[in-house]
Amino acid sequence: MEKHRKTRLAIGIVGIAAMLVVGLGHAQRKLAPTRREVTGTLTRVDPGARTISLEVVHPRNGQMLEVTGQVPDACEIRIGERSASLAELLVGERVTAEGLLYSDGRAVALRLEAAGEVSSRAQRPEGEPAPGQDPPTTEQ
Repeated sequence: MEKHRKTRLAIGIVGIAAMLVVGLGHAQRKLAPTRREVTGTLTRVDPGARTISLEVVHPRNGQMLEVTGQVPDACEIRIGERSASLAELLVGERVTAEGLLYSDGRAVALRLEAAGEVSSRAQRPEGEPAPGQDPPTTEQ
């Protein structure tokens, strides 16, 4: 009788371990990011927080939605044919973003590319000087 209890206990432990391994593998696949590319209109640029927001058309239902994501230092940023900084992107520009989308909704940019063609509503982020210009000073 004791031998059967030990055998059943061992089988139970192996079964639980197998379920944990399968469950963890499924969880890792579910949390793994997917690589996506979207093109939209830049609606917000925050160089200090290293974030941007793009207004894009949802591929399935055609509705407009805003996607906000992190822009790490390693992100490649281009305006036309030249390298650029995040602060050089203008709200209103058409931007193609390639990045990682996580199942929890986070988005992280790997590459941002602006054609350099700016719509009439494009504007520099608040408080940001144009490239090569000094920041505005406040008179006291």
